[in-house]
Amino acid sequence: MADEKDTQLTQIEHELTDLLVTDRKAWAKSYLLMNRVQVEKLYEGKYRSFTQWMNALAEQTHYNVSTLWARFNAGRTYADYSERMNSIGKTTPKVTDLDISPDSITIVGKIAKSDKSLADNLMPKVLNKELSRADVRQAFYQIRQQKHNRALAASSIPDNERKSLEEEAGKDFVALLDTSKVTAGEMCETYEHSTSWFAPTRPHRVRDVYFTVEELPVYSGTTRKARRMDICAFTNIDQKFSATNKLTIHCIENKVDKNDLLNDHKMAEYVPYCDYFWLSVTPDLVDIAKDYIADGWGLLSVDKDRNIAPIIKAKKHDCLFRDETYSQALSKIAFKKHHIEY
Repeated sequence: MADEKDTQLTQIEHELTDLLVTDRKAWAKSYLLMNRVQVEKLYEGKYRSFTQWMNALAEQTHYNVSTLWARFNAGRTYADYSERMNSIGKTTPKVTDLDISPDSITIVGKIAKSDKSLADNLMPKVLNKELSRADVRQAFYQIRQQKHNRALAASSIPDNERKSLEEEAGKDFVALLDTSKVTAGEMCETYEHSTSWFAPTRPHRVRDVYFTVEELPVYSGTTRKARRMDICAFTNIDQKFSATNKLTIHCIENKVDKNDLLNDHKMAEYVPYCDYFWLSVTPDLVDIAKDYIADGWGLLSVDKDRNIAPIIKAKKHDCLFRDETYSQALSKIAFKKHHIEY
């Protein structure tokens, strides 16, 4: 049975590779193939989770993982919408018959998480091209702002009112107010002052170098705006030889919330910009993170006392965009030190 699954998975991977290269607009076909892998659990045996397989697929096909997830999520969103419509006697076109970008459908899917009725009203207008992607995005931003405002209000209410807020605004937003866990900002401060998360070598050197840069922008090409790496650590203290001026680049992505971790499909795009890639989580997310990370990624845990525990050691890989990472870091450091207000 395992061999049969492996064979089917390999066949689908070949089909996806050809499809992504020859027909980039056929997002629906890509979705159906990826959905089969998830539904039939064809990834089992080689990977711990569907997400781990998706990360590996992106690496194999040299395709941005966020783009793969965008196609998958668009297909999943449309499948859920079709199921709701069919349940009330309405028919919908096949996903392969749609002549529309997956981006707008994905945004409708985000709206559906908060308001399915609104999403179901928007979807036909999106499919008929009565609403642009900008229109749908604006609707999503308005809903997100409303939920954000409710979350801010939650910080000042008594515990006895907390339950009703959770029912109204959702537990995810109330959970963000939990002060018993380390925050992402505190994680950044911890890595700024600690090298305990990797095993530094200590040959005699003229000067040991270790410094971190937060929110380092990289331009992966999947969005107009830069994506930002949480932490980039630059160091020579992990070098075995003292006579080197080369700095190793460690990228660390912080996650303190379960949903934020599971719904982040962009972090794999940071890997070509560093020598080692690490996922840093709170202790309660370690088991979930193990099923998420791709082969070669490292896993770190930071508790509320800011103790760093290495869980899985990162493996060194080719840093394809080293010069760009250096350049962005230098620009950010220079701007911070020499910025002049006019």
